[in-house]
Amino acid sequence: MNFVRTVKLSTALTAVMGIGVCAYLIAVAPDAGGGAGPPDDSHQTVAGTTAPAQAGTRTNLHAPGMSKAEQQDPLSDVVVHTPNGYHGPFRPGLLTETGYDWEAHEGLIVAEKLGWRGFLDESGHVAIPFVYSFAWAFREGLARVSSDEGKGFIDRTGAWVIGPFEGFDAVLDDFSEGLAPFGLRTAWKRAGEGRVGVYVHGFIDKNARIVIQPAYERVRRFREGRAAVKRDGLWGFIDRSGGVVVEPRFMSVGGFSEGLACVEVDGLWGFIDVEGTMAIAPQFAAAHWFHDGRARVGFGGVNPPVMIDHFGNRMPDELAEGIGWARIPDEQNQLWIAVMGSDMARVREYVEDGVPVSTRHPATHETLLHQAVAQDDPQMIACLIELGCDVNAKDVAGQTPLHYVARDPQANTPIERIVEILVSAGADLNAADNNGRIPWDIAEAAIAKYAEEEARYKRGGKLLSATNRKYQERVLKAFEKASAARDR
Repeated sequence: MNFVRTVKLSTALTAVMGIGVCAYLIAVAPDAGGGAGPPDDSHQTVAGTTAPAQAGTRTNLHAPGMSKAEQQDPLSDVVVHTPNGYHGPFRPGLLTETGYDWEAHEGLIVAEKLGWRGFLDESGHVAIPFVYSFAWAFREGLARVSSDEGKGFIDRTGAWVIGPFEGFDAVLDDFSEGLAPFGLRTAWKRAGEGRVGVYVHGFIDKNARIVIQPAYERVRRFREGRAAVKRDGLWGFIDRSGGVVVEPRFMSVGGFSEGLACVEVDGLWGFIDVEGTMAIAPQFAAAHWFHDGRARVGFGGVNPPVMIDHFGNRMPDELAEGIGWARIPDEQNQLWIAVMGSDMARVREYVEDGVPVSTRHPATHETLLHQAVAQDDPQMIACLIELGCDVNAKDVAGQTPLHYVARDPQANTPIERIVEILVSAGADLNAADNNGRIPWDIAEAAIAKYAEEEARYKRGGKLLSATNRKYQERVLKAFEKASAARDR
């Protein structure tokens, strides 16, 4: 594709996207392994409004307020986070049991200590210190992180490779097949009591060069040479050159696997090939990607999911064993799907038919009530409590549904209503997790963290931190109100 010459920020955005000045783009970094060397001036790159730290330098060695001893004691107050959903204490061998792929993630795992994230190796030793407000698993040699210096990508030594960049006017995703999705904010729009950014998305390479111009509402990572892109509310696919290979025409899509991708047409799911031709006609209520020649599909209702081959033929049950959305029985999977879909009638039906409402996620030990709280669904929360869900059940980290209320509230989260429902049903406001933290502690720690960020950041970062702090203050007020009502 044709690339425009690197220019100043406002000129680049106006010329390439036809929009006003955005706060910043991503700056040039040296080759990050496998790249073609430093970009020449025929490529557009993203450059910051504030100069990033020189690539290859290490980040600060210690998180604010944390001593060196606290930094280096790996198993004290540490929780590990894996891409497959495990959040809990570290012990050798545990992550292999949960399916964590050490080789794919550079032999390192994301861990959290006192609200700050770093990386442990397989023995539980600190490989990269706890200095990041957020950190994601390594992919293709790089990990996406945010710290008090900004956000960007580091290598397994902790050295910055792309970034860091200050502010919140751009978004980044992990690398896949040598490219990473990125987005630039073009405007704000109202969302409940706050506002959210409107972004356009494209792709960068490991030299931070824009290789696919930001022109889409949403994009996803590349899989098998194809990336899903959203335009005018519909999904299609592009190739690595940015060429559209499947015109956006689907309500929803999955990624390609074994040459096929699941797509939604008029509420039903089927599969297309890499050219966009329908290979398996839309007929399923749900579908998953192919693995070892098999894909799991569902027909809705009380019908259990089944496995199909590349031609859409149902496979014998004995060949389907061991492949699924989760390591729990099919009928319990259907109950989880009903909860996530806010289908209270279906949830009641399954429970009345004998499916245990006490079912838990096999890795995280979350209950259906944890899930309903995480998805901000007060009606489903009330329904599950009525059906017998334990309001004080704990996940693998010892956290109850009330802890989840304080973890990540958003503008549209009905915080007060959710807390009222849980506490009136007997939820314990003083239940401690594995690190001794009660729900109040989670909210108070988040308020302190966001207040610190608010004082440190500029422009968009300051606004976002202030907004998040206000959400957490709503949580505390809801706890106080519920506590007072309970004690009357």
